[in-house]
Amino acid sequence: MAAVASATSDFSEYLGAHLYTEVISNVDNLTSKDLMVYPNPNDGKFYIQLKDSFVSNYKIEVFNLVGMKVLETTSSTQKTEININLLKQGVYFVRVDDGKNIYTQKIVKQ
Repeated sequence: MAAVASATSDFSEYLGAHLYTEVISNVDNLTSKDLMVYPNPNDGKFYIQLKDSFVSNYKIEVFNLVGMKVLETTSSTQKTEININLLKQGVYFVRVDDGKNIYTQKIVKQ
């Protein structure tokens, strides 16, 4: 006695990966009285300083010119040191998201 089974499917097996990048296309608000990014230009180390009333847990992201995120961290202090020594010289965008506002600042690593 032998058992025979057959099946059909509309699904196919997919083996692969997706790369998701977030592109910054609008940098109208490059400066803000609530955010300071300095020194700019820098040699691989810079500081982000938020106005006292805005200090809470916030996200810091650094993007290269093609919009790829090259660094992400969080902070809950008024002044945060960011180290980008491993990145190549060039122009980057720093984005700070405090949950209510998003600030974007262009920086130059020399």
